[in-house]
Amino acid sequence: MAIMFAMVEDERWRIIKRTGDRLQIGRGKPVRMGRKPKLTSQQTADALKLHDNEGETLRSIKRSYNVGPQTISRLVATS
Repeated sequence: MAIMFAMVEDERWRIIKRTGDRLQIGRGKPVRMGRKPKLTSQQTADALKLHDNEGETLRSIKRSYNVGPQTISRLVATS
């Protein structure tokens, strides 16, 4: 049991080290962590244009881009 525990602990430290190494490598590059955006930059600009200039409702914009209501609300709030 002690040998198995030692192997598991060693593997855990290896995982932590590899993760840290990857983060160090990524710090020099413009890496974006987390989930990818649902809308492209062009779609974002188009959605904001629809809301601001043409007076479309958030609900209709949400349906046309097939995203959740929070996605469009967040775009409008940050613009």
